[in-house]
Amino acid sequence: MKMKFSIRSLLIVGLLAVLISGCGARMQASGSGGNVYKGNGTLNAMNDPNEVRQFLAENHIANGDIYLLEGKVFINIVGMNDEKGRLLANRYKAGTYRTVSVAHSIEELQAVQQKLMDLDLYSKLNLDSSGLDTINNRIVITMPDTNEEQVKLEIQQYINPDLLSFVIQKESVDPELVGYVTKIENQRALVVTPISRKVNETREEFYDAVWVSNMPPNIKVGQNVQVWFKGSIAASYPGQGGASKVTISEIQKPLKAKLTQDEIIRKALMNKDIADIKILVIKEVRYDETSAMWSIRYKSAVITDGVLEEHVIQIPDKA
Repeated sequence: MKMKFSIRSLLIVGLLAVLISGCGARMQASGSGGNVYKGNGTLNAMNDPNEVRQFLAENHIANGDIYLLEGKVFINIVGMNDEKGRLLANRYKAGTYRTVSVAHSIEELQAVQQKLMDLDLYSKLNLDSSGLDTINNRIVITMPDTNEEQVKLEIQQYINPDLLSFVIQKESVDPELVGYVTKIENQRALVVTPISRKVNETREEFYDAVWVSNMPPNIKVGQNVQVWFKGSIAASYPGQGGASKVTISEIQKPLKAKLTQDEIIRKALMNKDIADIKILVIKEVRYDETSAMWSIRYKSAVITDGVLEEHVIQIPDKA
């Protein structure tokens, strides 16, 4: 199983990280197609970028934040004019900064992220994350390619599209987790794979297990499911992640059996010893027509060295 173990969060891109996105052609920097303002400034803006932010705030200059590039501080100014240009020139030394005319303030951009959270659009529209692209003066929304155009239209009902850009991620063809639903609590399901993997030389038997949120309402304990995740999975055990897509395996009922496989698993969980297992691994479910009995091979998944002890429970095929 391909797992992405990092805590999912809003990606507020900082001064340096955002440089990967490249400058937007629509912006004009002072000294490069814009006006060059002369002044008697002596402060090196590079020495203390936070001081630049403080100066902008104290002088009530609307701005889209600042970023570092090419050995200079680039200052995103909303409504750039001669008065603001000269004010900066009289404080900061020429060559240590450049001004960029932008449309949106940092407050406007942060308000977009807050609205995404307030409207619960991450869950409703299956968004992966959002981040502040300081250079391009946008909020970048990362999302899967499922219903891409419909999702964009939905977002744009609430948020001005001029404030947004999108990164579209192709959905994996193969599911990232395949296993049995062993518990359902607080609108999430614990899915545990029946196949172990070797972690290292001493830990030979490890079972992936994830508390999955955003599950379909028809999911039941005992079902075998395939899960695709949105965003990342929290690095705990069991892990925690949100589903972007879930499918239920179609497992045929044995010809002469009265019960289905998932019904038998739910009956097994009525046994207190099995129900008390925190991470239940269902290795195999088998029906014997001659005895009309079901057998379930199972283990208790714990992080330990060596091989885990296996147990078997037999259950009559009775409703």
